[in-house]
Amino acid sequence: MQPKVIFGNAASEGANRWGWFMGYFITPDDDPRSTTALEIKWGVHTGDCRTEWGVNNTAATLSILINGQFCLQFEDER
Repeated sequence: MQPKVIFGNAASEGANRWGWFMGYFITPDDDPRSTTALEIKWGVHTGDCRTEWGVNNTAATLSILINGQFCLQFEDER
């Protein structure tokens, strides 16, 4: 049986999954980080600018800035 509380380092936990450390892809299924309710990714912004983004009309995004400056651009909802 997995513990109900997991603690550690988000960067190292997600290192093998491009930063993702919580979501449906975590195994085994009884791990508290394995859930279909949400997916969480840790990343460090390198200052690059993307010209294209992945689109998912059923997902929501939450960005939390720890330090520095970041600009989020959203598609027009007309």
